[in-house]
Amino acid sequence: MKNHPSGISSLYRSTPNSHNTCRLAFTLSEAVDPRALRKGVDTAMERYDYLSVRLVREEGDPLHTVVPNPRPVPVVQGTRGVTLLTPEADFHTVAVAYEGEQVFFDFVHALITGAAMVEFAKTVLYYYITEKYGQPLPGQDILTLENPVTDEERIDPYLNPPAPAAAPSGGAGGGGVPSPALDLSRFVSMDPSRQTSYRMTLGEDAFMAYCRARQGTPATMTAALLARTIYRLCDRMDAPARFVLMKRYHEALGVPAAHSNVLGNVILQFTEAERGLDPAKLCAMTRSMLALQSDREVILSAVQKRLAQEAQVLALGDYRAIRAAFQQAASRYPNLLNMTISYVGKTKLGALEPYVRALYTYVDPAASGALVELNAVNGLFCFTFLQNFAGDGLVRAFLSELAQAGLAAELGPEEPPLYPRMELD
Repeated sequence: MKNHPSGISSLYRSTPNSHNTCRLAFTLSEAVDPRALRKGVDTAMERYDYLSVRLVREEGDPLHTVVPNPRPVPVVQGTRGVTLLTPEADFHTVAVAYEGEQVFFDFVHALITGAAMVEFAKTVLYYYITEKYGQPLPGQDILTLENPVTDEERIDPYLNPPAPAAAPSGGAGGGGVPSPALDLSRFVSMDPSRQTSYRMTLGEDAFMAYCRARQGTPATMTAALLARTIYRLCDRMDAPARFVLMKRYHEALGVPAAHSNVLGNVILQFTEAERGLDPAKLCAMTRSMLALQSDREVILSAVQKRLAQEAQVLALGDYRAIRAAFQQAASRYPNLLNMTISYVGKTKLGALEPYVRALYTYVDPAASGALVELNAVNGLFCFTFLQNFAGDGLVRAFLSELAQAGLAAELGPEEPPLYPRMELD
């Protein structure tokens, strides 16, 4: 978009069947009070005024412009929520819904990164709890009205990104993925006509102890265990199992607090040659791939390459041509990836801990067969498996892998994916 270039490609490649949106689903300790939630959202928006926006495109204009939206952010009952960017949502890019003990925070993901979504949700819940129970809470680890918005928080890092000192010999993402990935449908019963999702929980202390003993992080250890899951599923692999690990570029760009969605891909590839490796060695291999693709110069080079490619598309000068070009570029990804892994980091709830039981994230898996979202909150690791197919073969194989590692996880029932919807003219 004109004043948010970091979101151009992800916004314009969205389609009615592939929304670039994200939902945070918080499970609270008690049923939601809608009056207090309305108050919490309105109070939080006094700080996050830059999230109260809409997208406007005049006839003949090739791009949307982000403009202020003075209408209240929608707060509605029901898991369906509202369709973002439509009259139903008063054209907002953010909305809130609730049902029973759950609060859902919906976002146009092209405009905001996952870490910033969590911070916004925590602020809303802080003022919701304060209003519901009539007493203030300590504000540690939560952005409140007492914490002014900084210039860094508002900035879009792609407006003026630093240039690399020298062009490295490979780009972030491992220089591309030229060959198809392993066809999981040969080993797992799948129904490609339905998208489904599963929730899974694992004790934080047990998983962190397991990670530390093998010198891994939750993200790298999850990747290693998923690789072991793939080996468990198939007798022999004739193509690589290929994952994407989502990585924030904010630190490399020197703006760690920026809310714009500046994300990159770390390509993780596992072949038949690594079948005999134990989880610790697979994790070490994952860390090496991550380190190689996380070098600051590699990231800065990847950012410059992306901006150059986007500039070529934007030079088309026509809205329909621009959208078609971005969607055509996205269409090259199917069959190249098996899985995407996304982990924002441990959510420090501070005074909210007694009121929040769990946090799950829902994002359309888009290019990959499955997306694994991972959240650490209040003593639990909450996994969301989001699948472009129906069938529990993959999640049950992962559950078995965890059990073999001595980790007791709880798997919930199959459910329809709770992706927010959006409509872009």
